[in-house]
Parts: sequence; C-alpha cells; structure tokens
Amino acid sequence: MSIEKMPELAQAVDLYFQALHECDLDKFDRVFHTSCSLFDTDDGKLTVVPIADYREVIAERVSPMSKGQRRDDALISADFLSTDIAVTKVHLRIHDKVFIRSLELGVCQRLLCDRGQAVARHIDRVRLIVFVRS
Repeated sequence: MSIEKMPELAQAVDLYFQALHECDLDKFDRVFHTSCSLFDTDDGKLTVVPIADYREVIAERVSPMSKGQRRDDALISADFLSTDIAVTKVHLRIHDKVFIRSLELGVCQRLLCDRGQAVARHIDRVRLIVFVRS
C-alpha cells in the first residue's frame, strides 16, 4: 500500500460522492471521461450504457442534497495494487437506495492537478470505476 497516496485517493472518492449527492454535472464531468461506459449486470444479462446517457439520468434526478438528505457515504477500505492504482470499497446512499461499490482508482501523483477520470464503470453487487489521468 502506498500510504502517501491516501490523501489523493480520499479526494478522488470524495469528488465522486459529491457529484452523485449534489447531481452536479461539473463534478460529474470531472469524474467521468466522455468515452466512459456504465456496465450493469441484471438477472445475468450484461447491459452497457454510454456515460452520456447516465449523465442525462443525473441531470434529471432530484439531488439528495436538494431534498435535505445529508451525505451518507464512506470509504470503507483501500487496497493499493501498485503505487498508482487502488481498489476501494465504498458505501453510498442516494435517496432510499444504499450501495456498496468497489472502485478502482488511478491515484497518480498529479491526479488532482491534471484530472482523474473514469473510463469504465461496472455496476452490480460490486461496482467498478476506473480513473485515468487525462
């Protein structure tokens, strides 16, 4: 584990939490690369949704923040696979739904200076987000 990367990792995860809690499209765009796709498995069937379609969902969603819902999210665990790649487990609540997601994050030294962006996301019992520096 690369403990010196924890502040950058925590900031990247927090930006993800903020984007979904606030339905903030500027933050959403900082998190997700425009070529990102959302992968969902439901009843054993794989569905691929372009991130632009998911962005429309977020744009139309009433934000939990606007309903007075306090943020209910946490970084549960982090495991660094290398000095720049971490797999995290997070807890997130959006309205009445609670999710446990697994996020794969690139936490390169310049992540917050350049931009870490998701290029793929898998959603099922375990969710996957991959961040790359643009």
